[in-house]
Amino acid sequence: EFLDLSMNHLSGGVPPSLAGAVGLRFLTLSNNALSGGIPDELRSLRALTELQISGNNLPGAIPPWLAEGPALRILSAYENSLSGPIPSGLGLSSKLQVLNLHSNALEGAIPSSLFDLGNLQVLILTVNRLNGTIPDTIGRCSALSNVRIGNNRLAGAIPASIGDATSLTYFEADSNELTGGIPAQLARCANLTLLNLAYNRLAGEVPDVLGELRSLQELIVSSNGLSGEFPRSILRCRNLSKLDLSYNAFRGGLPESVCNGSRLQFLLLDHNEFSGGIPVGIGGCGRLLELQLGNNNLTGEIPAEIGRVKSLQIALNLSFNHLVGPLPRELGRLDKLVALDLSSNE
Repeated sequence: EFLDLSMNHLSGGVPPSLAGAVGLRFLTLSNNALSGGIPDELRSLRALTELQISGNNLPGAIPPWLAEGPALRILSAYENSLSGPIPSGLGLSSKLQVLNLHSNALEGAIPSSLFDLGNLQVLILTVNRLNGTIPDTIGRCSALSNVRIGNNRLAGAIPASIGDATSLTYFEADSNELTGGIPAQLARCANLTLLNLAYNRLAGEVPDVLGELRSLQELIVSSNGLSGEFPRSILRCRNLSKLDLSYNAFRGGLPESVCNGSRLQFLLLDHNEFSGGIPVGIGGCGRLLELQLGNNNLTGEIPAEIGRVKSLQIALNLSFNHLVGPLPRELGRLDKLVALDLSSNE
């Protein structure tokens, strides 16, 4: 029932003779050097519940007959050379829970039928060549918790129906060509811990209602066309450890309560149009590892209170602003700091 040949030095094709093991339930061939495609003979493995073939050199299309397996729960074929479309018939695999196809050369649209799978929990399609839009049917999949579709060529708006996928904990759609705004309906995904929409063409403001996501740990929306003032409601997310608003068009002042007892470790606000002074309250960011405020329109003096953030390690970047005055001696207390950039100020 169980055959695990992973992490060996197997090469050549996947043996068609495996089809003789009709009672096989778990087949793991991951992390070898197999090539030659997925043999059609394996369609006889009707009892198969888990097929792990990731980390090989398998080329060609995903065979449609994989959708015929009545027991298949996990299909993991990431880091291969698979090409062509994702078979729409996989939407008929009623027991499928995990579909991981990242880092291949898959093309075409994401089949809307995938989200009709009542048991699907994990969908990972990152680093492919998928195009089209995010299907409106995404909200039908009540069990869906982990969606990673970044580094593709997806376009159009993020559908409002995503708010119906209330089990979502991870949603990554970065490095695509998505347009429109961030849907406020995401606030209905109460378990969301990571939202990554960086490197798209999104516009508008960050919806205030996202501050209701009490489980949110990472909000990454860098390199878009977002605007408006600093989204203060996000500071209500007390589990937030990373806030990345960099490379957008946010404006206005930064709130004094930017940390406000939070768990922030990464505060990345560079390359925007923020103005006014650096909040003294940043001195209360006791867990901060990186602070990026460069390339804004900040004025005034560097507050001595930054010297209290002894957790700073990765970088303190205040460059390309309009800061004046003396350099606070308190910055010398940042004995763990690797990079300090105060260039191009006044």
